Amino acid sequence: MKAAKILITLLIIIFSGAISYYLYEQIETSGDTMVREIEEETIVKGKLAFSVNESLEVGKESTMNIVLDTNIYEVTGVDLAIKYNADEVEILEIQDGNVFDAVYHNSVEKDKVLYSASVELGKSYTGSDVIAMLKIKPKKVGTLTLSFFTTEEEATFVTYVGAVNNTEVPMSLSVGEFIVE
Repeated sequence: MKAAKILITLLIIIFSGAISYYLYEQIETSGDTMVREIEEETIVKGKLAFSVNESLEVGKESTMNIVLDTNIYEVTGVDLAIKYNADEVEILEIQDGNVFDAVYHNSVEKDKVLYSASVELGKSYTGSDVIAMLKIKPKKVGTLTLSFFTTEEEATFVTYVGAVNNTEVPMSLSVGEFIVE
């Protein structure tokens, strides 16, 4: 009888310990997840996006804006690498917008546009404005898609005051999808 009581007591202790350990792990894991989610939500990002102020029509020249919203960052320059489908649209040229003082590279190639610009040395830009404009001519009815390259070979970067070794601004890069009539 005494052995049975000891065995039951041991089983209760082991079972209680297992439940306590399980609950502890659940709390610790959910806490880490919550911290991770809060950290991801608190990362402040800027935004690069495409916009048009008119309807797009096949064969009609239009202007597509590239808009930068710096959020809290003091931006000093950009390196844009934009990809598009040459069967959908002809990119005629890329023009300077309202933000940067010096353009270092500006080219339109088959399926991509490259653009590099900066503000004057010692200055920075904070706000939301058009940084460049694409002169385009849609080739067919449907959805026209443009996006920013994010590969190692060709990528879009936004640099800011205090950046070390070309550290970039955390940036939300929008894909531009537009209806062509």
